[in-house]
Amino acid sequence: IALQGVDLEMSALELLQGSISHGHFRASNVTYYLDDQSSDQPIDIEALLAPISRLPSELTVDSLHLISRRDNVWIFPLHELSATRSTEGRWDINAAATTAQRSVGLTAQAHWRTVDRLSHRLDIAATVTGLDEDSELQAQGYLDAAGADLRYQLDVSGRYERVSDFLQALDADAYDFAGNLSIKGTLQGDLAGYTLTLDELGLRDGNAYDFSASGTLARRGSAQVTLDLQARGSARGMGDLLPSDGTVADFIHRSELELDVAGTLAAPMLARTSLVFYGAGDSRISLSSQAQTLQLSELASLSSEQVIHADLSGFIGDPGRLLRTSPNSLDSDNLQTQLTDVATEFEGEVHGTAEELRVTLNTIKARHRQYTLSGNSSLLWRDKLLSATEIDVALKDKDGNGTLTIQG
Repeated sequence: IALQGVDLEMSALELLQGSISHGHFRASNVTYYLDDQSSDQPIDIEALLAPISRLPSELTVDSLHLISRRDNVWIFPLHELSATRSTEGRWDINAAATTAQRSVGLTAQAHWRTVDRLSHRLDIAATVTGLDEDSELQAQGYLDAAGADLRYQLDVSGRYERVSDFLQALDADAYDFAGNLSIKGTLQGDLAGYTLTLDELGLRDGNAYDFSASGTLARRGSAQVTLDLQARGSARGMGDLLPSDGTVADFIHRSELELDVAGTLAAPMLARTSLVFYGAGDSRISLSSQAQTLQLSELASLSSEQVIHADLSGFIGDPGRLLRTSPNSLDSDNLQTQLTDVATEFEGEVHGTAEELRVTLNTIKARHRQYTLSGNSSLLWRDKLLSATEIDVALKDKDGNGTLTIQG
C-alpha cells in the first residue's frame, strides 16, 4: 500500500480494541497493489478485507488505484472517493472513475460483518452510472471471505448505451456487437471464475433489430468467456442481419429468429433453430436447423461462401402480389391476377449458398376458389433467378370435374 498526502485522525485505543467510532482519513493518493505471483501460498482474502473494520468513520481520497497482478495486470482507478460509516457499521460511498475512456459515477452501501469465527461477509449494494451517456448498472448481494476462500453472489440489472462497453469489460477481445443493451440476472463466482446467469438480456439498435436472450456467460481462470444463450428477436429487412445486394431484400420485409448462441464471447457460434422471414404476398418462410453452427464473424461472407443445410416450411397468402414484387417475374398480368389470393403451403429442405441455393419441396399445397394444387418440386436459385428444375403437381377442380397432372 502506497500513501501520499495523508491526514489521519483516530483514537489509538479504539484502533487497538478493533472498534473505531470516529476520526477521519484523507489522502491525495492511495495505491493498493496486490501481487499474487510472488508466493506459492494462496492470499488470505479475509485478512485483506478485514482492515475495513479498522478504518475511521470518514474517508476522503483524491485518487485511488487498485492494481492486481495474477495471470495479468488489472488496474481500476477511482477518484474523488468519499465515504462515511454509520453507527451501525454501514458505509455510504461515492466515487468517480474513468475506464476505457468512459467516465462513470459510483454510489454504494457496504457493510462488513462477522458471520462466524471463521468467516466474514461484505453486504453490498452499488450503482454505476455513465456521466456522459444513458448507461447504468445496479448490483446488490454479498461477498463471503473465509481465509483464502472468496465467494460472491450479486443480483445485477442495468442498461448500456453501447453494448460493447459491457462486453469488453468481460473480455477485451469480445465480438463487436452494435446497439444498446439491457440486462437482468445473477453473478456468482469465486477466485477461479464466475457465472453470469441472465434472466433477460436485450439487444436493440434503433428500428433495425430487437433481440432478447436468456442463459449464461461463464469464465474459469484465464480461459475465454463461454456462452450458452437462447435468443429470439426480429430484424427489419435482411440487410440488418446478412449482407444483401437488394434482390432478396425486395421480398423480405421482416425476420424473426430463435437461435442458440454458443462458443466464446470473442467468437460466438450460432446454432440456428429457427429463422422466419415475412415478406411480400403475405409470405412466411421458416428455415430450421439443429445440426448446423455458424460463427458470427462468418456472416460477412454468407452470401458467397457459407453452405446452408436446413429444413424449410412456408406459406404464401398471395402469390400474385409476390410476383408483382419481383423485378424478374413473368410479365403476365393475367397470371398474376389468377394467382391472387391463392393460399400456398410447402415443406422441404434447402441446400447450398445464398448465391446458388437448391430447394427440394417435398410437399406443395395450394388452394384457390376454383381448384386445388398438390405435389412436389425442385427449385434452383442462381444468378438472382429462381427456376423449377423439376415439377410434379396435380391440379384438381373443386367441383370434381377433372384432374390435370403436370410433370417436367
